Amino acid sequence: MRLIYTGFIFAISLFLSGCVHTVDAITLKHKPLNSITKIDNAHTKKITVKVIDERSDKTKVGTKVDGAGNPAAAIVSTEDVAFFMKKGIEAELVQRGFLLADSSSTVIDVKIQQLMSSFDLGFLRLDSKATVKMEILITTGSGKTYRTHIEADGGEKFIQVVGGSNAQIALEMAVDNALQMMFSDEKLLEALSK
Repeated sequence: MRLIYTGFIFAISLFLSGCVHTVDAITLKHKPLNSITKIDNAHTKKITVKVIDERSDKTKVGTKVDGAGNPAAAIVSTEDVAFFMKKGIEAELVQRGFLLADSSSTVIDVKIQQLMSSFDLGFLRLDSKATVKMEILITTGSGKTYRTHIEADGGEKFIQVVGGSNAQIALEMAVDNALQMMFSDEKLLEALSK
């Protein structure tokens, strides 16, 4: 019986590990909601977006795990994470009617502190999750500032494979949630509109 149990555990760990020792490259995407209402007078406001990636390890956006839950190969983004987030924030601004500029008196400074996916391995269960953390500072031409911190999660439960595609889904959910939180902040929108 012990031999059967050992064989079963080995087979499960082999199944869950799959290609865990191969680096996966993913292309993250963000699409703003279509039902966003334009903000009054936004078309008169030019905004500059600056994003800095402050993560300690900028080489990856996740790590695969083997059947025993040990770290394995990296999951990397095909695009610079700061550039990806900048595009997402700019897309959200345009949806609301704001104008973009390389240089303007209203600046959104974003510092990405975390953008990482992970996998939780349980008994006959595997979940993917991701977290995005950002510090945001808005400075206006009048010298007023608004500062906020955004932290959002995303993920899937009961996934089958530890891989880039599941990490991508979790990361995109976390990014979408973070940007939704950012642009649901009335004080932030008020600072941009003045």
